[in-house]
Amino acid sequence: MKLYFYKKLHADAARQEIKAFMERHSTVEQTLDVGGRNSPYKKQFPNRFCIDIQPGPDVDKVASVYELPFPDDSFPAVLCSEVFEHLAEPRKAAAEILRVLKPGGKLILTTRFLYPIHGIPDDFFRYTRFGLADIFKDFKSVDIEPELPGWRSISSLIQGLVWEEKARMSKARYYFLLLVAKIISSLPKTSRNAGERLASGYHVFAVKA
Repeated sequence: MKLYFYKKLHADAARQEIKAFMERHSTVEQTLDVGGRNSPYKKQFPNRFCIDIQPGPDVDKVASVYELPFPDDSFPAVLCSEVFEHLAEPRKAAAEILRVLKPGGKLILTTRFLYPIHGIPDDFFRYTRFGLADIFKDFKSVDIEPELPGWRSISSLIQGLVWEEKARMSKARYYFLLLVAKIISSLPKTSRNAGERLASGYHVFAVKA
């Protein structure tokens, strides 16, 4: 029972939303995984080719998204999860992703809006749905959905702050704040329109012409 409640308190509401998004867009097609060094979505994208700026056991090639080492129209799908907030030149990265996608190819992307600064010092931006629509405007179609819209996004913010500050707070405060976050995330969902004002992040599904 104790382990059950421990897991429930530590369940990341935002990550659960991201995983559901990945499940909906999973594919067996060859997929370029941009910045997927920790490979959390290997199951959903089994034929992934991972590039990252740092080497790792699941990195196929060390490379920058600003200069992808592939010819035009190379991949039917590109996966880019939790990377764009860490890019100093997001428009340049978007152009490179568009270049290497095959015609009709798909971009599956997630990024942050309401979330603590992390990955210091390489944390540069937080995106609204309107900013993302502009960055990916050269795609034929772009669908952008909010993650934990409205006040539910506060649960993700609390969790992020708690995990960042865990070493500097008492156990009682740590578990109390995780409980508060859990209660907020369990409240009824607000409307989709709430995500235009506040969301923990956004999920993008874009298709190249």
